[in-house]
Amino acid sequence: TTDKPMQFTTAAEAAKLIRSHSSVYIQGSTSIPEALVAAMAERGGELEHVTVYSAFAVGAFDAPYCRPEYKESFLVNSLFVANNIRRWLADGYGQTIPAFLGEIPALFRDGTLPLDVALINVSPPDAEGYCSFGVQEGQMRDELSLAVSAVECAKTIIAQVNKAMPYSYGDAVIHTSRLAAAVEVDSPLVEVPTAVPSETERKIGSYIAELIPDGATLQIGVGGIPNAVLAA
Repeated sequence: TTDKPMQFTTAAEAAKLIRSHSSVYIQGSTSIPEALVAAMAERGGELEHVTVYSAFAVGAFDAPYCRPEYKESFLVNSLFVANNIRRWLADGYGQTIPAFLGEIPALFRDGTLPLDVALINVSPPDAEGYCSFGVQEGQMRDELSLAVSAVECAKTIIAQVNKAMPYSYGDAVIHTSRLAAAVEVDSPLVEVPTAVPSETERKIGSYIAELIPDGATLQIGVGGIPNAVLAA
């Protein structure tokens, strides 16, 4: 613990810690640190061959580092085809690494996917100086473990300290002393609307439901078809 108050800087200054030929992990789920990501993208003209890892994420905007003019600046190695990068991957401005979410923390820890920088989105610190990873703890355990393992392995940790992020109790916290830079924001969390199944999706859901026996345990994904299966 420490009595020293947290020192904040600007997103532009924090992004200067990212160097060419380095690798960067961007926290996902509904917790993309959008201010840090935008500042990193603004440096696209002066950076080259920065490998960007991202996973399951719900972005408020298209990923700004995926622009065609930044193709040599940011090498996108996505661990999940999220909404904020899907269009760019389809157009060839990045690639995806197929892997089970539960396997990815080990890839960070054994150096298969080396990390230089982690960009995270956390709550304001508590009285002892610990920031929480917030909504991810209860919402997305696999993605949360990615963020925790990435922070554990990265040499440099840059945090977006979000006044709108709730403090979620548990082990998923980081002390302010571990942050190379912190940027204060007050940004609403991304909300995910419930997908309403189309007529085609409802038909698919009814066919799938016929194959599910009584007493079955289901693992359900995200989207219109999973919702249609549950409804049926």
